[in-house]
Amino acid sequence: MTAVNHAITGSVIALVIDKPLLAIPLAFASHFLQDALPHFGYPGNEGFGEAFKHRLTTIILIIDPLLIISFLAALIYYSADVWVYIAAIAAVLPDFEWPVAYWGFERKGKKPWRSPIGNLHWRIQKLERSWGLFVEIAWYVLGMLLLISLLQ
Repeated sequence: MTAVNHAITGSVIALVIDKPLLAIPLAFASHFLQDALPHFGYPGNEGFGEAFKHRLTTIILIIDPLLIISFLAALIYYSADVWVYIAAIAAVLPDFEWPVAYWGFERKGKKPWRSPIGNLHWRIQKLERSWGLFVEIAWYVLGMLLLISLLQ
C-alpha cells in the first residue's frame, strides 16, 4: 500500500479504538494486513530496481507525498489529537526499511539486509500488481471519507 493509505488506516484505527496504548500497536500491525492485500506494485523478487523501471512507480512516488499533505491537512483542520498522528506514523513505520534496502544495498548491487520484521514484510508482498492502483485509489477515497467523518 502507499504511505498515505497506511497513514489513513492508522489514524482511523486510533479514532475508532480511542485508547492510544492499544491503537498504536494495532496501527503498526495494520501495515502488514494491508500489504497482504492486493495493492500497487510489480510482482517478483527483483527489488526496487525493477519497480523503478516502470514509469507508473515514479508517478506514484510523486503523488503519494501530495496525498499525504491532504491527509495531514484534514488532521490539522479537525484538530486531531497528537496520538492520532503517532498512530499514522506507526502504520507507515515498516516501510522505512525499504529506502535503506534500495539506496544502501540494491543500488550498489548488494543483497539487502533485512530485519526479521523486514523479512516478514518482504514475504507478504505477494499481491503487488499494477492494477492494484485501483485498490489504492478506492482505499484512499473511502479512507479519507471515513477519517473525516470520524474527525467531525
